[in-house]
Amino acid sequence: MRFAWTGPAVGSPSPENAWKVRRCALLRSGALAPEPEPEPEPEPEPEPEPEP
Repeated sequence: MRFAWTGPAVGSPSPENAWKVRRCALLRSGALAPEPEPEPEPEPEPEPEPEP
């Protein structure tokens, strides 16, 4: 089965796609863990204003 996106040179990715191919291969092999999403910093709770 052929995929149109593979192009004529299968196994020879273009330079701009080479990093994607390497990263996908590393992710599949388990050598590279998926990057965790940065956790949003918790906002400091405002101090309750003293009632007059």
